[in-house]
Amino acid sequence: MSPKSKEAAIRAQKERDIFAQNFRRLLEAKGKTQADIVAALDITSSTVSDWANAKKYPRIDKMQLIADHLGVLVSELRDEHNAATQARQAFSHRMQRLAELFEELNDDGQEKLIEYATDLVSSGRYKKHVAPDRIQKNA
Repeated sequence: MSPKSKEAAIRAQKERDIFAQNFRRLLEAKGKTQADIVAALDITSSTVSDWANAKKYPRIDKMQLIADHLGVLVSELRDEHNAATQARQAFSHRMQRLAELFEELNDDGQEKLIEYATDLVSSGRYKKHVAPDRIQKNA
C-alpha cells in the first residue's frame, strides 16, 4: 500500500470512528436506539450497526436523515467534539429550551420565572461555585 493510500485509509477510519462515537452519544442523549433509526429511516439493522461500530460511514443523504431524526445538525454527527465543545452545546441547548419556554409565557409568567430564577440563585443552593483554583487574584 502506498503512503498516500495508507494515509487515506487512516483518515477514513478516523472519520468512521468520529461518526460512530457521535452517533452512539446522540442516540443515548436523545433516548433513541439503533432499532428506532432502522424503523424511522427504513435502513437495515446491519447497516445501522456498522455505522455505530465504525465499520462503515453513511452517505451524506443518510447522515442528513439521521440528523433530522435526532434533531441535530449533520456537523454534530460528522465533526469531532471534545468535552469543551460538548459542554458549550449542552449549554446552548438548555438556553434555547429556556428561551422557548419563556416565550410561551405571558408577561406575568415571564416575571414569575425571573423571580423564581433569582430566588434559586439567591438561595445559594443552586448557584454555581467557582473552583478556588479558577479565581483570579487581584495583584
